[in-house]
Amino acid sequence: MSEATSALRQRTPANERDGADLATKASVSQRSPSLPFPYNHVPWLYPIAFPTETETGIPICYVIDTMKGLTLVVCLFWMARFAAWQNAAAVVYTAIHGTYGILWMTKSRMFPDPKWTKRYPLWYSVLIASMLAGYWIGPYHLMRSGKSAHPVVIFLAITAWGLGVFLHFGSDLQKTIELEYRKRHPTDKTGKGPGLITDRFFAYNRNPNYFGELLIYGSFLLLSRDPAAIALFTTVFICIWIPNMELKDQSLSRYPEFAEYKKKTCFLIPFLW
Repeated sequence: MSEATSALRQRTPANERDGADLATKASVSQRSPSLPFPYNHVPWLYPIAFPTETETGIPICYVIDTMKGLTLVVCLFWMARFAAWQNAAAVVYTAIHGTYGILWMTKSRMFPDPKWTKRYPLWYSVLIASMLAGYWIGPYHLMRSGKSAHPVVIFLAITAWGLGVFLHFGSDLQKTIELEYRKRHPTDKTGKGPGLITDRFFAYNRNPNYFGELLIYGSFLLLSRDPAAIALFTTVFICIWIPNMELKDQSLSRYPEFAEYKKKTCFLIPFLW
């Protein structure tokens, strides 16, 4: 058994929130899913992107919340450093990326995702912190260059950000409320009971939270137009987002109704994918 396959067996493919169900970890661990893309081509990288949990590591939510919360401070610092207060694109970027960080921290307190409370080795925390710090490259170059953006571009960025926030946080809140209700009322026959969440945000898209976040980060990239920031996001999208979504599908495939649900929904982007 390869190291990557061993790590995959140890790691829960999709937790209760990601899988939008009430499956226990035990039932998930009994499955032996194949490595998701792109790790089916480079399996030795899988343990790096998805390391095994530890008992002594730092909860990864501390790292993520801290880095996202610092975004507003960093953007304001660079606004002052490069005197970018008259740059409309810089001001809007600071507002939407900074607000997103605050909303993320608020969500983490009000309806936290269990997967972010897991502990991982210290090196992984450093890796995640470095990755999130990389998103500050975009606003740095935007404010340093002094170049703004066309009003239409700013309009599109704000629109994409607003829709993304609605989809991302709204779908996460729906999962939290529904899963909590099902846990507290397991014998309630008026609802669908344990199983898939297939209505509201999840009626036509299996990953509305990821789609929302795609729109959010797309709005940041639209304003910054920085090649390095685009390259970083593309890497994260391919190496983390896609594998997470594929692992979730593998986990949910044990439900008989999943096949029909999959036919009626898109994977991520409506009408395209």
